Amino acid sequence: MLPDGEGGEYFDLNLCDKTAANVVNLDGLVIVEGQIHQYTNNAIKLITDGDLGKIEKLKKMNETYQDDNILVAVFDNKVFNGDNHLKSASFLSDNNWTKTANWNYPTSKKRVKVWIDGHSEMSGAYAEDGCSEYASCTFYIRAEAMKKNFWGNWKYTSYMPSFSFNATWEYEYYDFSCDPFITQGCGVYNCPKHYVPAYSCTAEPSYICPTSPHSAYYPTVNNAFLPLTPHGIWKSSPTWFYDPFMVTHCSFSSIIDGKSFTYNW
Repeated sequence: MLPDGEGGEYFDLNLCDKTAANVVNLDGLVIVEGQIHQYTNNAIKLITDGDLGKIEKLKKMNETYQDDNILVAVFDNKVFNGDNHLKSASFLSDNNWTKTANWNYPTSKKRVKVWIDGHSEMSGAYAEDGCSEYASCTFYIRAEAMKKNFWGNWKYTSYMPSFSFNATWEYEYYDFSCDPFITQGCGVYNCPKHYVPAYSCTAEPSYICPTSPHSAYYPTVNNAFLPLTPHGIWKSSPTWFYDPFMVTHCSFSSIIDGKSFTYNW
């Protein structure tokens, strides 16, 4: 249970990546494109070769780790954002573009909020500031709608209003692919990149992550996590990351139950 900021509590899944909530099993496990993923409250774990025999080992791993077939990315510092939701953070290159808002009240017993959860960090056992094979990125639209119950507590219940948004955005990351003196790993010279190939950014392989520009309409929402490119865990090879992802520009407008939420940077 999490505090709602007004004296009540509400239920929320204890996962560091909420986009996986609808597809993982009770152990936080799901298989995506032949890889085994596990989501916990403070880590994302991968078995890259899909070996089911490694699951028990993976479940016991609670520290950052990396080898040829297993990656465990533990987010060391756990902080709460202004909405009382757990957000992963890192001591390595924490690029953050989170935008929050206050609740808006269509009626005295209903409240809505749309905000952006965005941050990116270096990940993996070999991560250093300015040099990492892996980078994690969180980038999703949060659309929330809650209603007071008989006892006066805010709950995600049958109140499910429509939601629509329009967004354009630009992002970048830096790697060492332009360094003429290396063929792999990290070097001295780095350069920006502004593109990743099409991919699935949820645990549903058929869902291709939206790219800019993007518009969407949802007839019902109440606790939505809507990922946008480049949400996910990324590997840079053969040369590594110099700096993780950053959404440098964004124009975002939305309407939920007649209330508008807009962000521009």
